[in-house]
Amino acid sequence: MTFHDNKKPRHASLLSPTTPYFLPFFPSLLPTFFPSPPSSSAHDIMPLQFHPAIVRSTTSFPLPRPIVSLRVQDVWDAERFKSPLIDGQRTVGHSQGGSTIVIQGQVAAQAGEVRFTEAEMLATLLSLREALHVGESQPKFDLVLFFDPVTHERQYFQECSTTRFEWDLSEASLYTYSLTIQADNPQIHTA
Repeated sequence: MTFHDNKKPRHASLLSPTTPYFLPFFPSLLPTFFPSPPSSSAHDIMPLQFHPAIVRSTTSFPLPRPIVSLRVQDVWDAERFKSPLIDGQRTVGHSQGGSTIVIQGQVAAQAGEVRFTEAEMLATLLSLREALHVGESQPKFDLVLFFDPVTHERQYFQECSTTRFEWDLSEASLYTYSLTIQADNPQIHTA
C-alpha cells in the first residue's frame, strides 16, 4: 500500500502497531493463529496408549519399536451401471471389504527392552516372523492398536493374517521392517 500527498488511506488506522496481532483484515483467523487451550473431556480420562501387538488367545507379541508408520486402507465394493447415451452412471450395492494395515518400523526396542546388537535385532525379527505366520497350525490373530494399562481395555482388528513381511538388514546399527496385514473384519473392536 502506498501513501500519496501525505493523506492517510481509509484503512490506515487498521495498520497501526497497536492493532492486536497485526491481523486487521483477518479477524476471523485469530483462533487459527492463537488457539484456545483444549477443554477437558471424557477422552482425557482414558489413557489409551499406542501399543501395536499381535495377539492369539493368551499370547501377545508386541511389535518392535519405534513404529515409523501405521496406515489403514479401507475398500468399498459396489456395482456400477452405465446407460448408453445418458451422462453419468449409477452405483448400487455398496459393501465394505476388509482392511489392509501397512506397518513400517525399526528394531530398536521390543517389549520395553532395548536391542543393541545385530544378533538381538535379528532374533527379534525372526520372532516377529514366527508370530506373523498363519497356517494350518497357526490360526489368524488380532492386531491390537491401542491398550489402556489401567482398565486393560484394547482396541484391535480381528481375523488378521499377514500378506507380506519385508525386513532390511543392510544397516548394521538399526534393522527395519515393513509388514502388510489383512483384517477380514474391518471393524475396530474394543474389549
